[in-house]
Amino acid sequence: MRPIPRFRTQPPGSSAPRKLPFGTTNESPSFHLNYELQLAVSETLHEATLLNLSVEKANRLLGWKPRWNFEETIKRTVAWYDQAHRGADSPREITRSQIAEYQGN
Repeated sequence: MRPIPRFRTQPPGSSAPRKLPFGTTNESPSFHLNYELQLAVSETLHEATLLNLSVEKANRLLGWKPRWNFEETIKRTVAWYDQAHRGADSPREITRSQIAEYQGN
């Protein structure tokens, strides 16, 4: 692992200052740790262009089955984005509400 440089506020080779996370300074240990972890992950991992998700393992090991079918899930996803875009509620509250609906509360 590379040594952590001190007081670096920008990626290597960049002249533009790096935007610091809220509440941190370029002197804080968490800044350096987070920056180095992000750098290490970005250098070793990639984001998949296709996600193929299945509930078979959860069903087999835990006996879990989804409560919403595909159509209902898409409908709820569209509703989430619609409500968030209109500012009807905060994304957190929309999510909490949908979780409660999913759980049958």
